[in-house]
Amino acid sequence: MVDLTKLTTETRNRDTINLDRMTSIEIATIMNKEDEKVIKSVRDALPKIAEVIDMCTETLEGGGRIIYMGAGTSGRLGLLDAVECPPTFGVSSDLVVGLIAGGQSAFIKATLGDSFEESLANLLYKNISGDNGNSKLLDSISKLCLKRKGGVGVKAIVTYNFDDLLEDNFDKYNIQYHSLYSELDYTTSDKLGIYHVHGFLPRHPSQYEKLYESLLVFSEDRYHSLYNDPYSWTNITQLNFLRENTTLMIGLSLTDPNLRRILSIANRKNKMKKHYAIMRRKNFKYDSNDININNDILKKVNIINNDLHEKSFEQLGINIIWVEDYNDISNIIEDIIAK
Repeated sequence: MVDLTKLTTETRNRDTINLDRMTSIEIATIMNKEDEKVIKSVRDALPKIAEVIDMCTETLEGGGRIIYMGAGTSGRLGLLDAVECPPTFGVSSDLVVGLIAGGQSAFIKATLGDSFEESLANLLYKNISGDNGNSKLLDSISKLCLKRKGGVGVKAIVTYNFDDLLEDNFDKYNIQYHSLYSELDYTTSDKLGIYHVHGFLPRHPSQYEKLYESLLVFSEDRYHSLYNDPYSWTNITQLNFLRENTTLMIGLSLTDPNLRRILSIANRKNKMKKHYAIMRRKNFKYDSNDININNDILKKVNIINNDLHEKSFEQLGINIIWVEDYNDISNIIEDIIAK
């Protein structure tokens, strides 16, 4: 255990005991006096600093790089120094790297403090008011989730979005739902579960209980934390739905390594293609500058490219429903409802 009383950085400065009673010039004078101590301390440490400079120079000349690592203020100062190197010296961004304990979110939260989630939510809903949070796609999804005769229909929704737009639209259609965002949450048979597996930032947080227990997958370090924990609530939730149900995936690129891993596990024993993903067809288009490209060849390339995509997703148990435009997705959902 470190004895904090012996650390000068953790003790009171006698010269600033009456800081709250000092004039502005008195405060500035004391700060300037403390700055003079820094110059002396740096002067005393110059031999050690020179050794570090030589080591850094030798490392860079040998093809290595410099990595700052720290927690709290030390980590933030290292990050600030690292991000200045590319614009100042014209070097690549991976030559001098800053790592801070807690990752990107720790850096952001240090700026926003306890208002991190609130500030993020304000930004998320900045341009949403009235009915402009609605869309044809959200309407179609809401209609798809309406109860059907015989009780057959949508069992639950798994969303990777932070927002409450689904909840807002479900209210308009009088759909009974339960928002779930932590491992302690559960729903009942009379309510449709909306599983926010990457976290939840509703517009009215006071209406929800224990939001602080929600894992907000906002930064890269949070994502890796999720990826490295196969028994996390979010991973188990997704795995159970993918293994035991037929799912319709809307708005997913399916490039997320964690999701692909879960799909692979779910499809390990049962090789059926029981999932469906609506995806926009990615076609290579003719450019007027590419005068040597034959249109027939381009069409064949597109067919081969789409076939490869389909075969790749078959390994994950997914059938692809191609659309030419994202606006077509709601039409497909309407067709599913009609059947």
